[in-house]
Amino acid sequence: SCPPLILFIASTKDDHPIDALYELSSSNLHLPKVCQNGFFNVNSMKKCFLVLQDDDGVTGASTGGGTEDALLHEMKLKLGKIRPPFKQNTSHKHDGSSSTAGGKTSSSSTHNSYHVLHLNSLSSSSSSSEQQQQHNQVQEDAVYDTCLHPKPWPTNINQFIDHDIYQIRGSSLSTNDKISIQRFVSSIVCLNVIPSIEKRIYNLNVEVTNAKKGVKNAFKSFWRKPKESGSNLSNSIHGGSIHGGGSVSASASFADRNDVPTAAEVFYRFDSIESQTRLLADTLFIIKDYDSALSMYRLVKDDYKHDSNIFHYASTHEMMALCLYMIDEYNNSTSTTTSNTRDIIYNLETAITLYGDAAHDDPILQNAERLRASVASVATRCVTRLSLLRSSSWALCYGRDMDIAKNLAFASTAETPLGAAVLLEQSASHYYRAGMYRKFAHHILMAGHMFRQAGQEQHSLRCFTAAMHIYHGSERGWVELNDHVSSALAGQLYAMKRMRLCLPLYAKLIGTTGMGRVTVKSHQKFLDHLMKICRGYPSDAFQSVECMNQAYNQGQTILTKDGGKSFNENHHDKYDQILKDAPGAKRVLEIPHIDLPKIDDSTIKVENAALSNTQNSIHFGTKLNGSEAVWQELMCSTNAELSTIANNDYIIDSLSPETFTEQVISNMDKEKSKAAFMARSIKNSGQSAVPAVRAIMEPTIVSFLICNPLGFQVPVSSLQLVARFKCAATGRIYTNEAAIFIPTTSSEDTLETKQWKFSGSDEAFHLAHFSRLSSGKEGQQGNIWTSPCLNNVEPFFVVTKKAMPLDPMSNSTISLSICPLVTGDLEILGVRCKIFNEIWVYHQFNVLGPLLQNSTLNRGNRVRGEPMLLKSKIECNMPNLAMDIVSRNGNVSLQGPMLQGQVSDWTLRVTNQGTAAACNVVLKTNIPWINIITNSDSISDVAKESSRKTSFCVGPSGSLMRLPIASDDSDSRLNILSPGETVDIPIQIRTSGGGRQDCYMLFRYELYEQSSSEVSRTPFSSKCRWLRNMVSVAVYPSLTVTASLMPFHGRMNDHILSVEMTNYRSDKQSENEINVNNISIVSKHYSVKPLVAKDIINKSKMGHSVGWQEQMTMHYVVSPTNSDDSTSCTLSECLLGGINSVQQINGGMTTTDFISLEHAHDKFKIAVDQYRMELAALEAENEKEGQHPRSIAQIRRARDSTIVDDGQSKYEGGSQFHPTSLKNLCTSPHSSSEINVICSWTTTGNRPQDVIVGQHHLRQLAVRPEYKSKGCPILISASYDTSIYHDFSDGPLHLDMKIIVRNRLVKSKVDFIFSLSQKQDFDFVGSERFSSSLAGGEELVFPLQAVLFNSGIYDLQCVKITVRNEDGSETPYMFPLQWNVKVN
Repeated sequence: SCPPLILFIASTKDDHPIDALYELSSSNLHLPKVCQNGFFNVNSMKKCFLVLQDDDGVTGASTGGGTEDALLHEMKLKLGKIRPPFKQNTSHKHDGSSSTAGGKTSSSSTHNSYHVLHLNSLSSSSSSSEQQQQHNQVQEDAVYDTCLHPKPWPTNINQFIDHDIYQIRGSSLSTNDKISIQRFVSSIVCLNVIPSIEKRIYNLNVEVTNAKKGVKNAFKSFWRKPKESGSNLSNSIHGGSIHGGGSVSASASFADRNDVPTAAEVFYRFDSIESQTRLLADTLFIIKDYDSALSMYRLVKDDYKHDSNIFHYASTHEMMALCLYMIDEYNNSTSTTTSNTRDIIYNLETAITLYGDAAHDDPILQNAERLRASVASVATRCVTRLSLLRSSSWALCYGRDMDIAKNLAFASTAETPLGAAVLLEQSASHYYRAGMYRKFAHHILMAGHMFRQAGQEQHSLRCFTAAMHIYHGSERGWVELNDHVSSALAGQLYAMKRMRLCLPLYAKLIGTTGMGRVTVKSHQKFLDHLMKICRGYPSDAFQSVECMNQAYNQGQTILTKDGGKSFNENHHDKYDQILKDAPGAKRVLEIPHIDLPKIDDSTIKVENAALSNTQNSIHFGTKLNGSEAVWQELMCSTNAELSTIANNDYIIDSLSPETFTEQVISNMDKEKSKAAFMARSIKNSGQSAVPAVRAIMEPTIVSFLICNPLGFQVPVSSLQLVARFKCAATGRIYTNEAAIFIPTTSSEDTLETKQWKFSGSDEAFHLAHFSRLSSGKEGQQGNIWTSPCLNNVEPFFVVTKKAMPLDPMSNSTISLSICPLVTGDLEILGVRCKIFNEIWVYHQFNVLGPLLQNSTLNRGNRVRGEPMLLKSKIECNMPNLAMDIVSRNGNVSLQGPMLQGQVSDWTLRVTNQGTAAACNVVLKTNIPWINIITNSDSISDVAKESSRKTSFCVGPSGSLMRLPIASDDSDSRLNILSPGETVDIPIQIRTSGGGRQDCYMLFRYELYEQSSSEVSRTPFSSKCRWLRNMVSVAVYPSLTVTASLMPFHGRMNDHILSVEMTNYRSDKQSENEINVNNISIVSKHYSVKPLVAKDIINKSKMGHSVGWQEQMTMHYVVSPTNSDDSTSCTLSECLLGGINSVQQINGGMTTTDFISLEHAHDKFKIAVDQYRMELAALEAENEKEGQHPRSIAQIRRARDSTIVDDGQSKYEGGSQFHPTSLKNLCTSPHSSSEINVICSWTTTGNRPQDVIVGQHHLRQLAVRPEYKSKGCPILISASYDTSIYHDFSDGPLHLDMKIIVRNRLVKSKVDFIFSLSQKQDFDFVGSERFSSSLAGGEELVFPLQAVLFNSGIYDLQCVKITVRNEDGSETPYMFPLQWNVKVN
């Protein structure tokens, strides 16, 4: 606002103080420019002249050292004649009206005031007590500070006086001087300022009332023409106030405020009505008459709007908002809202928008383009001021944080970096208050960048830290933003030399790919900074590593015994104690929890080492892991079968196959219930699985996925496992966790290069880096740690070390080994390596434990138990078997795909890579593919051969076999495999099914106790181990074989066997022919031979070729055998291109092995499925009747009683045989007239190795049904002469016939009606119709005579059989076979 007073000051230290005052007041050259260009009315301002009387100085020459009165008198005489520097101008016209300027006075009417003020009464000669008192006053008064000099505060009085740099403002002012200054100021205010303001308000009110108020002036304002504006009309503002009408460019900086336009450029002069109205409003606002000031602002704002003066119009809205706010503040200062809140917000937003429009056309911003301006315009600063003002008022912010935050962000666009940083930070705070955390983080991050651009590093650091609080942890999926904040914060800390804080950030950023958005240059910069910190700032690096360890340990929780959680212990104190106890020990810098190289903990696998001895051989199938459910099922079945054998004292010849199967199924239930009980016990106890049991001197392989997330190659060396081992005998601890180096002598350093070799692994093992051994138990006082490099110290474990270059953005699976040397508890902690052969890095494995289900709290919170994957219990020496299936004699055909029914020769190579002997080695499979070839020389008895077990099977499932390790005794349980010994077992594999087939092979073996003369028969010994091997095989189609049987009406006891074969081979594009070589039948009571003898063709051609997609049907006659031996089986072979044979099976025949195994396996599966269905039906019936489900013990007891009853009733007094024997195949509980068909075939090939051999099986085809037949159960045949010469002149021919009627059913009676149909050409004499009944297998023979009247060929088949069913219905049958007779 326009000042009401001009104060002219001179000092008596000047030569001529009165002349100086005269010179200042007589001309306008010494006044501000706003007083020269018509912006302010200087004539309306009262003048005050002041002479400072310096008591310690000398007055001017003109005063002659006069007194105060003399100075006043001279001032009045000389200064009272001064003319006003500006003459009164005539009034200007405003819209046709005339008025005079306010404060119109003449020099005679202007009352000037004259004053003399005494200062500096104290001098250097003053007493010390006065100086000390003044010094105390200076210390107590905060106004008297040092003259902006950055020096330490003085500690004694001499520093104030003796040194000029510590001079204090007002240090020579006495108490009287201060009182004089106070009185002078009071008099000026009371006698000059206040009267001038009152007079101004009066005069301006009169002028404004005459020109702006009233109905007349309101109508005149409608025709008011806008003022002609200059080029900067829209950007015109005042220099110190707006009422004077001066125009200054809105883009002018605060440093250029003195560059006020000339008088020709002033848009609103002091004598204009707009300037007077604005001056009146500002004056009323100063004296806190806010209501009157508000009305004046409303009165003048429309004029600014019509004149298109945006800046003045915005300023008016700003002042109106302030008036409304101040009015409500006095009414209710504690409320969160005001009665005029809406109007206040409207005026503030209008002002901010108008200021923004004024700043939008700023030439500086237009020239800067996208670069942020280094100097902000006045309009921009007005927007900033109003935005900050609104954000600081709680009443205006309540419930409007989003709008205020947007305004603050909008105001920052045209600001300087520092101003934009302040606005963005305030905007972020409002977003946070509104719950918009994403916007808060975004704006606080931008504020940090602005602070850094402005050079405010501390504030930038604070903003980055606040943004990281939101983005940290990536819980909301903001991985890229979190990396960006981390990189910005790390760079800021690195520039500030705060290495301890930036190292963890760089360690985190190095392993971050940033979803492909982090450049290679950024990766190189991160790594370069990290290595510079480790080299140049080791102390900061060690402190940072300790902080990283503590933060990681606090974030890891473990489960306590009572189901609660606790934090991992802090190992910092423990490591410090190790450094104290170990002589010469020192820490080595190792950066933990860094993702370089990056390791995926979810891919960790732990398994025993197994070295393959078949590198150059052909292997069977593709090895996979398989399903855990299938493995558990196989383990349960294996234990059940072995326990059944053990319960019968290993003598199973007295058990029938059905009884054997029932007992195994019962034991399977026991095994499953035992496993379920153990699982429930573990679940209820809140514990996870127990650690795996391993043997000493047995390498353990830990494999995991490792990758290089950087865009350049990273060399990695000394890659090794980190573990902790506790000896079971002494309790001593051996570990290589924490990089603590314990020095040794030079002679003992050679042990560091020592290597170990173990069976089962071809890698070299070394001492782990930073290994150490405690002298006592864990936690024992006075423990001294020593290095394992000493001559008298034996390590507890050794590890493998690897070195490799990691290619950019690549990943691979790495396997590291560790081998324990003593018994105890081993825990693998992590992996350590050295990058660029300079920096040690450590990654701690983080494996998730199983979810605990022992309580509702744990289930609801998804609490996990302690993981046991990386923990092992090391016990005594144990065998360790390795298994491979390799081709025998290098058959090249085995490299290609396998066909359905293909039989190939393989070798099962079993190697004991452990440190102890193995025995009782058994193999369990899920499908009957494997046949162990039997030594035929040891078996010569035919009956024994038919009853023997196939392929060394020990159970009824046909898939559990004992491996014949001892060749001299194939059935002995004492098959011992010594350490390092390898046994090759010849086997045959027959593939079946279609598509991708999975073959599970589970090996079980036990530790051989040398102290015992016989191996323990307990199958559940804790010293048994399992070996899993699953292969996946692609099986392609080959032949499809089907067969059908029909009665041979020409022979009552014979049947016709039709075998249909179709070639669907698709394993290759050409040469897909298949040669059918042999059709064999295995049965107790039937043999087979070709239907037509000419089927036996040239002996040189072995087999009949079937082309691709061709179909061939061959017919054979199945006849009963004449042998009375019911204990042996008959094998009938029909060689296509060879000699047929019918023989009893003896030793050396392997044709029937696979069909026997397949039959036993299918029967066992059917029995298991039937048993489960019966249990489910019983449970459903009990639930339907409202009974409680039976317990497992009740079901088992009922099942056991059924087994005993069935076994005694069915096989009482009969001979027994193994379920996989041929006798079991040929002995069916359903029918005694069944046959088993084996179709043998081969493929074509140029060499013998290229020929594929295969078999197809058709089991248990019923020759004669027992109880029910799909066709007619009655066989009809006739015996007569088929060719007769007769002289019909003697009369008709009487042909004698014998009709044979036979019941095909073996065990069922058939009621039927025999009838003959009438023919015109001949008649019958005899029983043409009768009813009869035949028992199973019974036949009826009766005579019949046919009467023929003429010669010719006649079909005598006129028989019709009507079978009477049990339900009373009748089924007629006609026979298609012709009974032809030729009469000549």
